[in-house]
Amino acid sequence: MEKKQRFFLVKSIDSEKKIISAYVSNYDWDRMDEKFAKGAWRLDNFKKNPVVLWAHNSHELPIAKAISILENDNGLLSEMQFDDKGEFAMQVFSLYQRGFLNAFS
Repeated sequence: MEKKQRFFLVKSIDSEKKIISAYVSNYDWDRMDEKFAKGAWRLDNFKKNPVVLWAHNSHELPIAKAISILENDNGLLSEMQFDDKGEFAMQVFSLYQRGFLNAFS
């Protein structure tokens, strides 16, 4: 079986509010050779502390918070507000804003 990876790009960026809307996962094979079925995500615990980490690194401070997250027919869509007081968070936001980064995991 051929495993196709499909990556969703950033849907929108609000430069003033520092908000990015993007798919953070979908139903195709990912880079870690994992595939999620529709309905697989359990978000209750995440919603209690909806932090966005850089490169899944839980040993560093978050770069953003998920202000919304929902599952639809394409995958898991999130709106993330970046920390405008965090230097590294703003560096990452700028990379998305300028098109150097365009996907999430």
